[in-house]
Amino acid sequence: MAKTEKQTKANQANGKLGGRPKGRKNNKTIEREKELEYIQSRVVAAKQELISAQIHLGTGVSYLYKIESGKGKTRKPKLVKSKGEIEKYLAGDCKGDPDNYYFITTDKPESRSIDSLLDRTVGKAQQSVDVTSKGESLTPLLVKIIGKDE
Repeated sequence: MAKTEKQTKANQANGKLGGRPKGRKNNKTIEREKELEYIQSRVVAAKQELISAQIHLGTGVSYLYKIESGKGKTRKPKLVKSKGEIEKYLAGDCKGDPDNYYFITTDKPESRSIDSLLDRTVGKAQQSVDVTSKGESLTPLLVKIIGKDE
């Protein structure tokens, strides 16, 4: 749609009055930066716990369960969360307890957690990109520029 000269001049005049000042960020950009800053502060505050959790995932995790039985009733296994009870079990002090049965389960290590830890500390392993066509080298392209003189 063609604009008249009068419309074009009015648009140019209005453009000079409003709009975002030069150098100012969009409101969405400012909001995104605030959210990122909030997330970063939370991660920094919990970095010890996060690193420990990632190390546990990388080495495999073990869980101690206890089945309490008494008066002929057997109950479902409960995850033992008490540090003192775990230490007592590991020291061998729970073996003579006829009312409780303990067992340990383990989860295998997560390879992505191991890779992430090593990449952040040792450095990322070198990766190569195959620039071939089905395993064969590409032939070089020869470009010849022909000028007026030839």
